[in-house]
Amino acid sequence: MKIQQIIPLLVLLGFCAASAQTINSTATTTATTRTKTMSYKLTFFDSQKTIPSPTEADIRAAVTLHKDDFGPVFIIGLDGTHGFIRVIAEQDSHFSFQYTVDGSVVYISTKETFSIEDAVKVSTAYKNGSADWKKLVDWKELK
Repeated sequence: MKIQQIIPLLVLLGFCAASAQTINSTATTTATTRTKTMSYKLTFFDSQKTIPSPTEADIRAAVTLHKDDFGPVFIIGLDGTHGFIRVIAEQDSHFSFQYTVDGSVVYISTKETFSIEDAVKVSTAYKNGSADWKKLVDWKELK
């Protein structure tokens, strides 16, 4: 092989090696990024059936398949704590909410006319650990 043929090959190999190093660096950086996840469980009141780590689709199905007019539909609890949000069926296919952080003080929604979409949105925000989920509803302490 002549020197004129070797130099372009060395340049090409050097470029490939630099690209491979960049990819490895990115993969290492991505792999070390971790987020803390919390474990939630959806429990139906009528059957006591549970769904660990419910998805938005699970929550939507739980709300839309509810057949009774009044009463608790389900609770989403944070495993290892007394914290929960409870979805309650009200008149005319509306919903209300209750929640507690530690089981000692319970808060209820000030209105009882939330839609199916509202019930899914609030429950999913709670389950996702959204910092603003409480702002989706006006609350008062249950006494």
